Amino acid sequence: MRVKPAKYAKLLIECLEKGQKPTDIAQDFWKMLLKSGQTKDLLKILDQLDVEYAAANNKIIAKVYSAEQLSESDISLIKASLQKNQKSEIILKNIIKPSQIAGVDIKIGDEDIDLSIGGKLDRLKKAIAK
Repeated sequence: MRVKPAKYAKLLIECLEKGQKPTDIAQDFWKMLLKSGQTKDLLKILDQLDVEYAAANNKIIAKVYSAEQLSESDISLIKASLQKNQKSEIILKNIIKPSQIAGVDIKIGDEDIDLSIGGKLDRLKKAIAK
């Protein structure tokens, strides 16, 4: 039986809230994934776990895609800039995307702030094509 990533994420949070040991939770969780043949879904489940955790704690996850790891000062500047427009605390995740052409692409929920050179070139192509 296939279990959706959101269901796994909710179950993991429930186990943590009940005070179960994280090592026991991790072992049992991995056994469930093996048994159901869903080990390939681990990244989707962990992404959903981030979303569920943030929602339960009145936080927002912002993903910043960059070609290389951003410096702590760059991360702080981006977080401070994003925080101005949000009521909830922002959790910033820097995701390395080697295909990224200079700059960053920021995703907050359904919003996409593409500050990459590739994104700017795409927007320029579309403007010229009109």
